[in-house]
Amino acid sequence: YWQVENEPFLLFGECPPTDVELIKKETALVRSLDPSHKILMTDGGEFGDWYRASSMCDIFGTTLYRKVRTRLFGEMTYPLTPEFYPLKRDIVKSLTGRHEQEFIVIELGVEPWAEKQIYEMTPREQMESFTMDEFRTNIDYALNCRFGTYYFWGAEWWYYLKAKHGINCYWEYAASLMKEK
Repeated sequence: YWQVENEPFLLFGECPPTDVELIKKETALVRSLDPSHKILMTDGGEFGDWYRASSMCDIFGTTLYRKVRTRLFGEMTYPLTPEFYPLKRDIVKSLTGRHEQEFIVIELGVEPWAEKQIYEMTPREQMESFTMDEFRTNIDYALNCRFGTYYFWGAEWWYYLKAKHGINCYWEYAASLMKEK
């Protein structure tokens, strides 16, 4: 795939307003330069509308995070059941009329999301912020959302724990799942 923009319609951080015409031009340019590959576009899982991004691409990718930290609410786990995501997908497919379009989980959040950056935390703080139980639970939750493809967000963190600190549990659990598939 070619990914054109990352969550272009999600208002987050200090990003400027979305320029829809620019995104359309970017997408058209990519298609003209390489028509043999599909275009992927993404949107936020919980707050993105998915409609605008999915209308402009071949493959749509959503994020899926369970536990986040915000300045406004502090640490929170989204109170959504796994049925939320396929329901949202099916509604968007119905609205766009693109019933065969592939929807994937492009960012399955399986690493700490804390007030501090991971590199500012000790391994113990990291693992307290995102426990092995939460790791397993997030993956099980995501699989219950019934998407066909999942990309993990956090593999570099698992590798860091394994390579630098001898903490193998995250790495080994993810490896066991990939071997099963």
